[in-house]
Amino acid sequence: MSRPGARALACLMLAALPLPALAQAPAGAPAAASAPAAAAESAAPLDPAAEAAARDLFEASNVRAVMLAGNEKTLSLMRSGAALSAFVDQNSQMRMKRATNPQAWDAALARLGTKQAAIMAKIVTEMQPEVEARTIRLYAQSFSVADLKAIAAFYRTPLGKRMNEKMPEVLAQTTAWVQAEIPKRIAPAMAELQPEIQRELTPLMSTPN
Repeated sequence: MSRPGARALACLMLAALPLPALAQAPAGAPAAASAPAAAAESAAPLDPAAEAAARDLFEASNVRAVMLAGNEKTLSLMRSGAALSAFVDQNSQMRMKRATNPQAWDAALARLGTKQAAIMAKIVTEMQPEVEARTIRLYAQSFSVADLKAIAAFYRTPLGKRMNEKMPEVLAQTTAWVQAEIPKRIAPAMAELQPEIQRELTPLMSTPN
């Protein structure tokens, strides 16, 4: 494979990085607010009582543990090489090359997956406080103080149902922000992996069928 071709392959594989689980919206979630509207909401000061109640709800609902568990699931897929493997199998040329030497390809993808996961884990860890703060803000903007306190008190009916109606919108807006933020942060961080991708896969792509 030519050097430009290897660079293109590296860029494609970097672009194929899956987002962490905290960025995934639930099925059927409503569309997030537009960027200008979301920015305006983020800039608006929060009522201290609403912010305190929202923070208590965040802790009571165990959202952090759910986020971290989902992130770890995604990172585990990366470490195993499964994330990059799925991308390779979507490309007919790489799929054919892989079939000629599957053991070498699997080993290379596993090595790259470990490095991919390490880079993504650093970014996700750095973003976690921001994700939590944004989620708390959305809670505070979506419910009254009385509602927040009641929901935190073990999701009493009918407020539990009301929470279930609001949560998809809250999660969708958080997801929209994460999905917009990840590409801006991951490109420079993943640049260090590009030489490794070229070193690992260029010989495999150059091997005759």
